[in-house]
Amino acid sequence: MQNQPKQDLRIVVVDPEYLVAMEAERVLQDAGFSKTRIAMAWELSSVIAEDGLDLVLIDIGIAASAEVDAVLRRSGAKVVVLSFRSQDLEGVDTWPGAPVVPKPFSDDQILQAIEDAIL
Repeated sequence: MQNQPKQDLRIVVVDPEYLVAMEAERVLQDAGFSKTRIAMAWELSSVIAEDGLDLVLIDIGIAASAEVDAVLRRSGAKVVVLSFRSQDLEGVDTWPGAPVVPKPFSDDQILQAIEDAIL
């Protein structure tokens, strides 16, 4: 995946706050990640089945769901976690090594986390 051009990376943003998801999608598309879309937690399995997935940018509350956790692990996608909780900023036990982006986030924080996840 690290040699894959960014315009070919299939990225899904999953956040319960649709405006947060839209902002993350905008940041990624403006940076050239053209295969970026928003999904709700309940549709993540079908999105992966339809399009495949290289990376998911996901809210910690959604990622903590046993069902979503299992879907993500089966997909093999890289994970970037979004969180309001300060205790998550050093990492999340259930997703060791996954970059964590604080909410609210800056464009640079999102892009750095994506880079960290795919390298």
